[in-house]
Amino acid sequence: MSRDAKHVLETRIHDAAAEFGLPNVAYESFQLKHIYSLPLTASDLVYATTALLEVPAKSSPGAESVIAGVAAAAPEVLRAASRSSSEMQANFWAAYDALHLRNEAKLKLGLDHAIDVQRAIVRQGTSLIESRAIVPSGPFRYAFITDSPDLPYFVHPLALTKLANFLVDTLREAGKAPKPFVMAALNKDADSYLVVGVSGAARFGSVAKNTFGQAFVAAADATQVSAKFDCFESSFVDVKREDMTNFLEHLHHDLFA
Repeated sequence: MSRDAKHVLETRIHDAAAEFGLPNVAYESFQLKHIYSLPLTASDLVYATTALLEVPAKSSPGAESVIAGVAAAAPEVLRAASRSSSEMQANFWAAYDALHLRNEAKLKLGLDHAIDVQRAIVRQGTSLIESRAIVPSGPFRYAFITDSPDLPYFVHPLALTKLANFLVDTLREAGKAPKPFVMAALNKDADSYLVVGVSGAARFGSVAKNTFGQAFVAAADATQVSAKFDCFESSFVDVKREDMTNFLEHLHHDLFA
């Protein structure tokens, strides 16, 4: 894109943002410029590397070969976990390579996938709203993704969190009272749901305390369901498919009490 076109686009974005009440649609970022390469902003690098961390194996060059190296003799019950671990390793090294700022191929792959994820978020979020698949449950709302062409994007914590936040913002802008949101995506290989909880911010860009970490731990302990807390934050949890209803019922009771 030419410099003049970028300038015109920036002006039009700000004009449209003012018309539709989107004050934070654009923001400033640091920029790095090599002599013979395109400018790279700090936000570009963040989007690219985080996207590479969660890119599905079939979309990541080299990832399939790593996953194929999982021992074929592994017990069937362990194969899903082994595939997941191998995919995570491949994605980590792809993201690590992208941090070398001259690796433009990896950066482009990451940015392209970040765009794909954002499109999937809009598609899936729109589908959940239009199909009335979002369920009010007293102190929070929840929704499941069990069968969708975009499901592979959402068996990863960051993408699922972005989808949950997108739904919170969209429902609030539609006039719904802001409430916390629980989003669950079915990982068919592991036969479990990845569950994430986000707070219901009162306005766009505001930050509210997320209490789902404690609530998830309490619900798992009280119901003795098969749950794993494998992420850095306890507001993500893996719950076996057959335990999901029991887990959700106790979560409702715990938060409503």
